[in-house]
Amino acid sequence: LKFKKGEVKYVQSLNYLPATADSAEAKVQRIEGDEEDVFVRELTSKICVILQKGIPVPFGLIKNRFQDAEEKDLITALSACAVVVRGNFLLKSSLVAIAPSVKDARDAILILMNKYGMVQRERLSGFGVTEEVLNQMMSHFGRYVGNAWEMKFDDDDSFAFDYPDFAKVYQDYWKRKEDELENYLEIYDNYYEQQGSEEDEENQDEEMEELVEE
Repeated sequence: LKFKKGEVKYVQSLNYLPATADSAEAKVQRIEGDEEDVFVRELTSKICVILQKGIPVPFGLIKNRFQDAEEKDLITALSACAVVVRGNFLLKSSLVAIAPSVKDARDAILILMNKYGMVQRERLSGFGVTEEVLNQMMSHFGRYVGNAWEMKFDDDDSFAFDYPDFAKVYQDYWKRKEDELENYLEIYDNYYEQQGSEEDEENQDEEMEELVEE
């Protein structure tokens, strides 16, 4: 593989999770430059190209695409650039070419997808992202069914079944993200309660206006 101008620094800048998941925290380590490490860097770059399309990709498909790579190298490369959502891999928001606030909204939506299996579009109105941007972003990894978005592809439990330790690393990653994005998640979960409060306030205002008119 030959990198285009500017790609070398990009690939070298990627952080890698260790090849074992002994720690729930899965401390990030920098890979140095022997031949095996260079292979993993190049593998990461290739996986990034596939995931940049934004479509959820199951591990089996990635494994089949890179049959010359060892499983431990595939998992290490994926740890550098991808997250797992309902068993499928997506590019990390930090590597997606979108504004920082949209990256946070994207991660919050992926957390909700993981948690509920679907996301109601109207409940994202408080995320501070335009409807057009939200729809465009979610259309890459989701499909609109009824009044909600769900993942474009079916859940895939095979990765968690075959690699439970590594699956836990991704679960712990999302737990940390939940703490970071608590405000977004509260906006979503409390949407109808907030709507009810606003309606009550509107009704009270109307009643007050009627009393004043009388």
